[in-house]
Parts: sequence; structure tokens; C-alpha cells
Amino acid sequence: MGSSFGIACGLAKSVNEPIVATLGDSTFFHAGIPPLINAKYNNSKIVAVILDNLTTAMTGHQPHPGTQLTAMGEPANPVSIEKLIAGMDIPVEVVNATDVKSIEDALKRALESEQVYAIISRGPCVLLKGISKRPIYRVDVSMCRACKACIKLSGCPALEFKDGHSSINPTVCTGCGLCAYICPVEAIGR
Repeated sequence: MGSSFGIACGLAKSVNEPIVATLGDSTFFHAGIPPLINAKYNNSKIVAVILDNLTTAMTGHQPHPGTQLTAMGEPANPVSIEKLIAGMDIPVEVVNATDVKSIEDALKRALESEQVYAIISRGPCVLLKGISKRPIYRVDVSMCRACKACIKLSGCPALEFKDGHSSINPTVCTGCGLCAYICPVEAIGR
């Protein structure tokens, strides 16, 4: 946990391939800042993607320095990830975590950069209470080719494969639309 940016720095010095590393927002605060500084200092051409869901989702949704609450639930003065990175003189941009097109465009710009480049993919954790669900998606079984692209490429827990086709569990679907974007035959819709 937290080693992706450091490993990316090493890889950037030893392979001639684009290097993209991801890290969650909470892990960025406790283990991602020093290797990002090292990437800048050592001129490592990497793309550092911070997946900012505004919580420490992995261990129970605790607050972290980027949230507006302390661990005791009191108001806090949050640290801006993008301002912190910009203060390191590293190009940084923030994208909407559910806008696949903006993420793709940001990755293209980042990969064209000749220096370390940071992308913050920001969106609230869909598992937190109080987040309103958007209309859920469904699979048109008459169009599904059973290629499992939606399952393999998204990792979404709402997607299942049964009875020879993909299906979406409506109690788990948050309506993000990633599966519909990925489906090569447009068999997924609202």
C-alpha cells in the first residue's frame, strides 16, 4: 500500500514505456507525497493518478487530511491535494471520476508530458450513505454477446455473469454508467 508512485519512479528509469501509477487519496497523504517529490526531483516521467473519493474507504470511511472533519468528527481545515501538488511545481488537473471522456483526455495530456504529471480523479465514494443513486443500468440480453468486457474492464461489483450473459444487480448498481461506456455492442443502458 502506497508503493505505486515509488515503484513508478524506478520503472521510469529502467523501461522505455509509459508509466501510470494510481493511489487513493488517504494513502496519498500518508505515503504518496515523498515518492511524488522524488519523481519531481529525479525528473521521472510518470503519470501519478490520485483516486480521490473524499474518504478512507478501504478501512471504514475515516476522515483524512483532505476531508472536512477530524477523526473525532469535528470541523477541520482540509488540505487541498491539487494545491499541494501544484506547490511542488508539478502539472496537475482534477477530473470527475464518473466522466470517462475527461479522464481519457487527461491521460492523453499526461502521457504527452515530458515530466511527472498528476491527475486527481475525484468523486464521492458510492458506498457512503446519503449519496443519491442515479437511475440503474440494465443489460439487454438480446444484444449481449457474452464477451464479459463490462465485467473484465470495470471490476464493478454490480456486474454478474449468469444464464449465459452479463447482468446487473439493481441493489448494488449506483448508476455511474461505466459499464454502458465499456460495452462494445451497446447492450447496456438505463
